[in-house]
Amino acid sequence: MYPMHAATQRSVCFLALLAFASFPLGSCQPQSPPSTYETKALQLAGVDLLYTFRRLAAESGMLLAVDELRAASGVPDLEYFRVDIDIPAGPVNKALDLLKEATEDAFDYRIFDNVIYVRSRLSVTHETGLDTKVLNGGHFEGHIDHLIQLIMRQHPSALIHSDNVRGAPQFRKISIDIPPKSSALDVLITYAKAAEFGWRIRRGAFQRRTTDGELGIAATTFELMDNLKAPERLSRFKTRLTATEAIADLAERTQTPIVIKDRSILGDIRSQLDLERRLDPQTAVTDSLEALAVTGPRRPELLNFSDRDGVYVVRSHAYTEQPTGEAFLQEKLNAGKFTGTLPLLARWLVENRKEPSTRSFMAGENYDGMPEVSFEITDGQTIEDALMMFARKSGKGWVYIAFDNATPGYETIAERPKVWQGGFLAPLKLWAGRNPNAYATK
Repeated sequence: MYPMHAATQRSVCFLALLAFASFPLGSCQPQSPPSTYETKALQLAGVDLLYTFRRLAAESGMLLAVDELRAASGVPDLEYFRVDIDIPAGPVNKALDLLKEATEDAFDYRIFDNVIYVRSRLSVTHETGLDTKVLNGGHFEGHIDHLIQLIMRQHPSALIHSDNVRGAPQFRKISIDIPPKSSALDVLITYAKAAEFGWRIRRGAFQRRTTDGELGIAATTFELMDNLKAPERLSRFKTRLTATEAIADLAERTQTPIVIKDRSILGDIRSQLDLERRLDPQTAVTDSLEALAVTGPRRPELLNFSDRDGVYVVRSHAYTEQPTGEAFLQEKLNAGKFTGTLPLLARWLVENRKEPSTRSFMAGENYDGMPEVSFEITDGQTIEDALMMFARKSGKGWVYIAFDNATPGYETIAERPKVWQGGFLAPLKLWAGRNPNAYATK
């Protein structure tokens, strides 16, 4: 659910693809019958575009190939586009068209048989050779690195380097026939079909030219990527044995609602408390939180906390020192009644504010089995008031991780439509690790 980024990385190749011609902006039309592949309904209450594409591909039984820009800051642009939408069941191309409209054309796409090829709109503005049909035909057999060598042999100006991640599955060996005058994109799509794996390209936001004046090499990262066959309940960035996990274990052990306010440190769901190594002290709630707050000499306490009518509110030192997300939580609401889960509450709060704001939640995908509550909000109460009501009614805590403009790379695309700011919001229970019942549905 998060920039948000959520994908399981397979093997990684650092490669550069020869760039000659631009991706035709109007050419992204489905090339298979609209009814061939259909997706199930999805309820997304704040996820990034990459997550959405992976879920659509999984629910429709397709493979996904993603081509996006990696700016000088190293930030892929699709992970900055927030999606808050209910996608109805139906043809996958209709769902993609709905997404394009909702994100104001943040991407283009094509459908090749059972492969969805998505290209971010920012990368469209940079010329590429993916569509240039200049490769020679012939039979190919080998791994992806062998395919890279083939491209380099046929394009002497191409610079391509491959590498693998230790412990990750290896690229599969395939056997394919390459028609004459194929493009690099054609070959990579064929590779995805034969290997039964999707991929992701993140291209550099710069260009070089050959001695003949033609566009040359754009530095690119290439990785295998599988689909999300079920809602991703927490980012792949979650680490183990952290202060956040210790607090989650404490909440599960004592059946106490604890909420956390923290701040993003690395531009994703990793916050200060998720980067500090801690274990549940196995004592009473107050004693455990006091123990978790202790740090080394000349270091400020890791956290502070207070008891608000039975709900413990924990604030990290990073959040207290720079409370950039507090203004969002203090936005006032109109009177109303809410019934639903935490992701749906996040959506309702954004829509029910008295004054419009650019801030919003990344609250993930709504799925069956999440706790549901009902309560009423009076005129003038705040977003934090409503979130505290949810914690009291459900008996379950949550984690709010403020995401601010200081995040590396944000300023490079801040003017883009649908680029979000605000905070991640997720059930605290998702961080629990040591309690054997921590991952129970309720």
